[in-house]
Amino acid sequence: RKICDRSHALRLWSTSERFRLYVSNPNVDPPIDAAGLLRTINDDYPVYQNILLLNNHGEMMACSRPKRLRDQDVRSMSDQ
Repeated sequence: RKICDRSHALRLWSTSERFRLYVSNPNVDPPIDAAGLLRTINDDYPVYQNILLLNNHGEMMACSRPKRLRDQDVRSMSDQ
């Protein structure tokens, strides 16, 4: 895919109401599978190694490929 198409699609996903709802309340009912949504996006755009969902404090809420984070401490990105 063209880079501008990929960029546009990811921008649309990043403004998804489901992600905003999940970040503001991870225990929302019914539950939101944020990691599953990120995995779906990552499957469509394999050029990305991993896609992270962070809250406003830089804390990771979900990611598309958790096995790739096994040896990394990425619980908080706020100091990055």
